[in-house]
Amino acid sequence: MSLPPLPCIIRWDPEVFAPEKRSLPSALTLHTQLHQPDAAWSVVFSMKTPPVEQGLETFVDEVRFLVDDAPHYLLSAGSRFPFFDGGNIIGECEVLPDADQA
Repeated sequence: MSLPPLPCIIRWDPEVFAPEKRSLPSALTLHTQLHQPDAAWSVVFSMKTPPVEQGLETFVDEVRFLVDDAPHYLLSAGSRFPFFDGGNIIGECEVLPDADQA
């Protein structure tokens, strides 16, 4: 069962996104992966302001899985997970409680 999307904070890896190496994304929607020992799941971050304008700590309006049969409990408030670009960790996501439910 799919849960309503929650906000989150992304903390980008400063070694990956050093100014001389790679700039932060400019997109408002990002797709990444959450890896588990027995599976990997596509995760979608949706935001109103792109990371390149927010910096290494980015507020995301909604974090959700791409498919309905994903383990949605992994995206509950307080959860933290590293996320990947290919096989490399590029940041950490911390799921926040929904402001409407707080």
